[in-house]
Amino acid sequence: MKFFTERFIPLCNRGQEMRAANYAKLVKTPFTEDCIERGLNLDDGGAVYNYGCVETAGSSVVADSLTAIKKLVFDEGKVTKETLEAALAANFEGYEDVRIMLFRDAPKFGNGDDEADSMANRVLSDFWGEIKKYKSVRGDVFSGACSLLSGGIHYGWQTWATPDGRFKGMPFGNSIGPVPGRDKSGLTAMLSSVSRLPLDLGVGGTTCNVVIPTDHMKDEEMRKKTEALMKAFLLSGGQLAQITTANVDDLKDAKIHPENHQDLIVRVGGFSIHFNDLDSSHQDEIISRYA
Repeated sequence: MKFFTERFIPLCNRGQEMRAANYAKLVKTPFTEDCIERGLNLDDGGAVYNYGCVETAGSSVVADSLTAIKKLVFDEGKVTKETLEAALAANFEGYEDVRIMLFRDAPKFGNGDDEADSMANRVLSDFWGEIKKYKSVRGDVFSGACSLLSGGIHYGWQTWATPDGRFKGMPFGNSIGPVPGRDKSGLTAMLSSVSRLPLDLGVGGTTCNVVIPTDHMKDEEMRKKTEALMKAFLLSGGQLAQITTANVDDLKDAKIHPENHQDLIVRVGGFSIHFNDLDSSHQDEIISRYA
């Protein structure tokens, strides 16, 4: 991690230099404090705070993978290192029993589990702590971030099978939260897990996808409980909650009968969009969050 960080940070800085030279933030700059006063655009260091920003994809996949390796290979000895290596190389073909074990028998981030949450905290603390050692051409150090738009899907396409039981090509997820579908213990547990992350090192912005079924919003008491829960999340360190209020049956039906759901809007990972405007892979990722 340290080896590659040392090599990609100069690329980040070069990208910022190119954006500054081409005034890429022409609209954002005048609305950012101090840019006009200093006569500098946002990428040139005109803002009050001039952190570099490293968008971070796949932290939950990495954390779940390391938790599975620690528990099943080293602590319990249920899977040998050689078997795990062979299973990954084969994209689990012929090793379905190993994949199920990795997926089922190791705890997953997003369920309020101390072991899984501690590993996720360690992954981000190590990485974001490392990038903080480097200075951005904007003038301040680099900070972590996780607002991936649809990047978690695209990075997943390019990544081989992983020790959390994930097949080659499957999405990472588009937020700082758990891998879609792995939070099985409810919304409170999921938000508790996210609030345990070192979000103070991610001042570039960390969004969390939150799915609230429509039946949770019909009753006034349920709405108040949901409101209290989201306030508690923000007060405990959470930064951004991207809320989708939809019914999973409606989402599934919209894939088959899009003409009946023209007004169905969902959050992807940094933006909202009509569900029907997404391609099939992005629709499947949204639906998987309800699993």
